[in-house]
Amino acid sequence: MAGEGEGGARGASRTLPRIGLDGAARVGAPAGKGEDGAAVVRGRAVIFGGTFDPIHVAHLVLGECASELPGVSEVLFVPAARPPHKREEEISGAADRARMVLLAIDGNARFRFSPIEIDRRGPSFAIDTIREVAEKSGARPFYLIGADSLFDLPLWRSPEAILEEAEVIVAERPGAEALETSVLGGRVGRISAPRIDLSSTEIRARAGRGASIRYL
Repeated sequence: MAGEGEGGARGASRTLPRIGLDGAARVGAPAGKGEDGAAVVRGRAVIFGGTFDPIHVAHLVLGECASELPGVSEVLFVPAARPPHKREEEISGAADRARMVLLAIDGNARFRFSPIEIDRRGPSFAIDTIREVAEKSGARPFYLIGADSLFDLPLWRSPEAILEEAEVIVAERPGAEALETSVLGGRVGRISAPRIDLSSTEIRARAGRGASIRYL
């Protein structure tokens, strides 16, 4: 996953008219309203952000494991419009990455594409996404990150607010528990997921030299 930048902010209910993506899911919308007019919450969302350049099987497996957490109703895949730590020329365009996500998650009833960060444009900050999704859903969301991003979390924008306003979860990896205890005060949950040694960088390199990327 990307570092600080796995998030977004305003415009959660829009469907990406600017880049022509048909069928983009509306994000974090309540199921309806009760008799008193209050929002009826379907369940908690898992926010899974990243550059997704490209999305690959390891992302999907991790998302599937997160979807099995108690109380989870959906896993929101949130492509970052412009991660603060990357130059624009280093990544594919937002429209292309969004389409790759839509194709990859098609067929999984719990996976949903979220355009909230792409709609917002500008740098992507996790705390903005967390607040947007929480406001729309009426529930404290999970925030899923990779172990590599966990080490950078103390350097993100408003790390204390992130830990307070979302339940941060990370795939179990060597060293993650030590960091969680020493730096984050044991406030990060862990989920068990098969380890797949694959990266978007590796996929781009294979594609660049004409090697097969089927099933990746």
